[in-house]
Amino acid sequence: MKGSIAIETTHGAVVVKNFYESVRVETSHRDITLMTGVEPAGDIDVQNNHGQITLVLPQSSRFNLDAESANGQIQPIGFSQLEQRVRNSLLKELGLDGPTIKLRTSYKNIIIQASAARQTQANALVN
Repeated sequence: MKGSIAIETTHGAVVVKNFYESVRVETSHRDITLMTGVEPAGDIDVQNNHGQITLVLPQSSRFNLDAESANGQIQPIGFSQLEQRVRNSLLKELGLDGPTIKLRTSYKNIIIQASAARQTQANALVN
């Protein structure tokens, strides 16, 4: 999907795949899933109330991460630069000059996953 994406809804789940440029999503009470196979070139801003946020990016992605879940956990998977321990907030710069990724939710988890890790998990389930 080329160009900037902006989605605002209430009580609706949001799934965005194959984005490249900036993404802004705001929703409540449902989950948000963002997945792309290329490094994002634009900022990502996700505001959720009572829903999980899942972000899947290539392992080689460069970005400035600002993630916070007031009553949930931040769970990084597959990014060696991110400690795999669980916490409720995470500020981290991966690489230089990457876009800003701001993720906020109030009651569920935020999962930041490397797409290579996702493939490895899928392969393990098949074997």
